[in-house]
Amino acid sequence: MVTRRSIQLTASFLLRTSRPALIQSQSSCLRRYLATEAESAPQTQQAPAIGATATANANANANANANANANAAAAAAAVIGSKAKPQVKTLTEEQKKKLVDKDYKKAQQVEDRPNLVDISTALQYFKAAEVGRLPSSGKIVLSLHLAVPLHFQQIRGNVRFPKPTVKERTLFVTDDEELAKRAREVGATYVGGEEVITQIQKGELVVDRVFTTPESLALFKPVARILGQKGLMPTARRGTVSNEVEAMFAESVGATEFRTQKKRLSVIVGDVSFTPQEIEKNIKALLDAFKIAVTVTKARRPPMIMELNLKSTRGPNLLVVV
Repeated sequence: MVTRRSIQLTASFLLRTSRPALIQSQSSCLRRYLATEAESAPQTQQAPAIGATATANANANANANANANANAAAAAAAVIGSKAKPQVKTLTEEQKKKLVDKDYKKAQQVEDRPNLVDISTALQYFKAAEVGRLPSSGKIVLSLHLAVPLHFQQIRGNVRFPKPTVKERTLFVTDDEELAKRAREVGATYVGGEEVITQIQKGELVVDRVFTTPESLALFKPVARILGQKGLMPTARRGTVSNEVEAMFAESVGATEFRTQKKRLSVIVGDVSFTPQEIEKNIKALLDAFKIAVTVTKARRPPMIMELNLKSTRGPNLLVVV
């Protein structure tokens, strides 16, 4: 027989585990079990009938126990559900505006913080953290923490670093021999037509950037999903579809795309083998490109930088000043 005490002990155990998946599965099993007990209680808990009065009393007691069990199960399920799915407090528009104003105020006081370090000091920390490993494996990432107005759109842009952070493997897809020759002259890593599309489809060719001509776009149909998931599908909007091979490569090759994620922008600006001067030049190039991307949005209240964080693959996260 399921008693109120057994239900309380079960609920207590589920709450102590603090595992939402277990709570959900156990609570649903508990509801089904108690519902079955409630339905079968009048038949299984009837006392031997010694007259009409005894039978009526037995049925009344059974119904009372079943109702008590059902109420206890509902209470336990309610408690379990409230613990498994905590309610998220929603902010009003006025509260959101106050938080935005607080971020902008913080952005105006960025130079007054005592824990800022320069690039040279930060690089010493990073090199110490990467001892015993290849310098090129310790990537240095710059994160911009932004103060942005409400309902602000995502910021996108390109930056061409003075000291390139990676050597890109570029692919130019065309069946035109003249265009293929021009692509090789400007430094394309791979050039080809249907044969390179087949290699991509089989996973035999790995590239970082793909270019093509408007006439050759139809060749990408078998690999459109593969390239699209990696953000490599050539499009005219990105400047990777054109017959002007030289101009297309000059504008796109060596440029690093960036975009904000909510109130943060993170971009690799080098590795541990770079000098402090090279890291600083790359950071300034990124900040200049970010300012240009902000002006394109034409926002009444443009975003402001609250913090500049520099971090290596295994090193600490440091607030830096440029």
